[in-house]
Amino acid sequence: MNLNVLDTYSLLVTIIATLFGMFSLILTYIGYIKFRQVDKIVQNKLDKEMNTFVNSLQEELYNLQNANAKIQASYSYFSSDIDKAIALLVDASEICPKAYNLFNTLGYAYKEKKDYNSAKLMFNRAIELHPRSIQGYNDMANLCKDLDDEAGYIHYHNLAIKNVPNADEKWELIKEHSN
Repeated sequence: MNLNVLDTYSLLVTIIATLFGMFSLILTYIGYIKFRQVDKIVQNKLDKEMNTFVNSLQEELYNLQNANAKIQASYSYFSSDIDKAIALLVDASEICPKAYNLFNTLGYAYKEKKDYNSAKLMFNRAIELHPRSIQGYNDMANLCKDLDDEAGYIHYHNLAIKNVPNADEKWELIKEHSN
């Protein structure tokens, strides 16, 4: 059977097109299989990340509970052994340095010990950690008032008004409660 040149090229193009089509079909199938595995890969990655997050959160919660236990324990030493109270609070700060009210309490302990410079540092640290909480500003303002530093009192009162929502209302409630 004699094929002319045109028929030969036509047959060759058909064979190449068929092979290309089959190759495309194989690649599509492989892509489909890989795509189906993506869900599993993504799920495994998400599971791993979630486990890491949960473990980290549990560790942080444990540290916070441990620090809070030390903060609570320190209160019982305020009137009898202020150095022991300070030691417990310093331990708490090493365990969980962002525990709420830790540095306010440490400021009060130093104030009780009459170490006013350390008290100021602790109240300022409380303000740094929780700038939207009235307590640190109030504690610092009251320390200034106790030290006859009227300018300091006004400064921290104004900082509270600037940084804490409804600061004036909260300030009045604190003053009423402390009287």
